[in-house]
Amino acid sequence: MDRPKLRKVERASMMRENAKLVVLRDPLKLCEDVAIDHEFAPVLDLLDGHHSVAQIRQSLLMRGQIDVSLGDLDAFVDQLDLSGWLDGERFIALWTGHQDRFMEAETIPPRFAGTLYPSARVDIESIFDRIMPMRPQTRRLRKDRSRATTLGLVTPYQALSDTSEGSLMRDLLSDTLRDLPNPESIETVVLLGTDLRIGLLPYAITDRPYATALGVLPIAGRLVADLDTRLDWVLQEEIRHDSCPSLELASLLLRGAYGDACPPVLHVLCGQTSLTHVDGRDRADLFAATLETLLESRGRCLLWASAEMSHVGPAYNRDEDPAAPVTQDSLLSLRRDMESHDKTLLAPLQRGHTDSFTRLCMDRSPSQRPSGTAAIATLARLLPVGYRMQRCAYSSAPAPGGAAGFVGLAGLRFFSS
Repeated sequence: MDRPKLRKVERASMMRENAKLVVLRDPLKLCEDVAIDHEFAPVLDLLDGHHSVAQIRQSLLMRGQIDVSLGDLDAFVDQLDLSGWLDGERFIALWTGHQDRFMEAETIPPRFAGTLYPSARVDIESIFDRIMPMRPQTRRLRKDRSRATTLGLVTPYQALSDTSEGSLMRDLLSDTLRDLPNPESIETVVLLGTDLRIGLLPYAITDRPYATALGVLPIAGRLVADLDTRLDWVLQEEIRHDSCPSLELASLLLRGAYGDACPPVLHVLCGQTSLTHVDGRDRADLFAATLETLLESRGRCLLWASAEMSHVGPAYNRDEDPAAPVTQDSLLSLRRDMESHDKTLLAPLQRGHTDSFTRLCMDRSPSQRPSGTAAIATLARLLPVGYRMQRCAYSSAPAPGGAAGFVGLAGLRFFSS
């Protein structure tokens, strides 16, 4: 490769047996995570498509960063290229094959069974029996006696397991989902997922139904077609749905709650560009206005965002030095501060002030901003004026895998009196 260029990938530092490493993660999930010696981090910075391998070596020597032979550097770059980390023919072939397989599939298959939730249906049913002992489909013939009409929900997407570690999520979901409306009273469900990938567009919908371990969700096909007619870009990045833990878990919860009586569903991935870029904000305004108009003629809609609050600690914050000592006291302080910040951020939503919530979230640094900001803000924008919010549950959970850090988990219910 004449002038190698590293793709837009995620980089994180980590320590392994006293060795400092740089971990590359592919937001497109085409390549497996790879760890390289931290000494080679300056090489990654120079893979910008403007320098040859020889020029990269010369720059490294002049800066006194790393002395590596041209042969070894060339082999390192070749290995990155063969693995699909560089813009080039290998990546194009990987991307084309991935996109072709996605477009040919009739449904979006589950990707996180066995990690995000159990793979066996009987184990999933056991968890649902504890979360929702009286599921909405079992009371279809009963009159909905709730004094307040549930308009929307927010649930997180941490691992849902039948273990003591999964009890936090089970309790939170039990508190949040107990007031789900009866299925016959809903015409459409809009699932808003947190998109952790790097997308150019603020939203991506799909015209393919999500398949779950409990069955396929019916798709709101007419609504998808109407959105596509009015906004010719909403299906352009549909492939972002190929591997999305937030929407996959929310789809499973929805199917578990309503079974075969599940109303038609619109799946929407919400990206950070809806908040961070001028063009993204303009498109977000247009998307919200268009969707709101289309939903008005379709009867009652249930809005459901799969989103989380703040993430803190070395497990999430790339700005922190992974070699810096982490004490129990410092972690507890981080946790207390995070919980306090999250409750401050949610306060405007309890008063129906969507713009204040968004502004407070965006005022924080990107590494401290709630990952679910875009999904929650979109849900709130679609709600009618005068909505109210109930914080059904809030907890902070340790980062998965034993890494040092915490994530804020909120169960929210939006309603009209």
